[in-house]
Amino acid sequence: MSAKNNAALVRLNKKGKHLEVGLKKGLEKGLDAFHELFQDTRLRGRPGLRVRTGNLLQSFHHRVTGSTLDTITGRYGTNSSYAAKHEFGGKITPKKAKFLTIPLDDNKTAAGVARMDASTVIDTFAYHAFLPAANPPNLVLVAGQDEASAKPMFVLVKSVTIPKRLHLFKTWRHFAKQEGGLKKHIKIAVAGALSK
Repeated sequence: MSAKNNAALVRLNKKGKHLEVGLKKGLEKGLDAFHELFQDTRLRGRPGLRVRTGNLLQSFHHRVTGSTLDTITGRYGTNSSYAAKHEFGGKITPKKAKFLTIPLDDNKTAAGVARMDASTVIDTFAYHAFLPAANPPNLVLVAGQDEASAKPMFVLVKSVTIPKRLHLFKTWRHFAKQEGGLKKHIKIAVAGALSK
């Protein structure tokens, strides 16, 4: 091989390495931007989910792996066991009890989380009763120091149906296609890497 061809091959190989670095950096920047967008639009209030405990919000993560064009991969996901129900919808039924306990206003924090679970309510208050709800077989657990002061603490239901509402895949598809989305971040990072 001639010295000229050898030098061209070295330059090409160097450009390939820069391309790999640029692609990886672009994916990282793109996933950072998507993460911010997804949290702001789908995990922090309407039209997405309201933040209650923050567990779902904090469970999403992303990373880029690989070092060559054929192995570089970007991943975005969650380790939450209930994220799929929010994404695809579905029916939730109790696993160990007869009913699901849904906290009512007198037993909720401002974020909508139960202040006390049902067994704590029963143990804490001198009076408690299970009353028929407006739509049987649901029940309402009321509790207080006596019958006159009792307030509704939980509605007990056999199941609840969660609608599709997280829209992770829909948000990703939109972000990946839009001009200022993933393509922009990859294009800028690759161009910057190749110019070196």
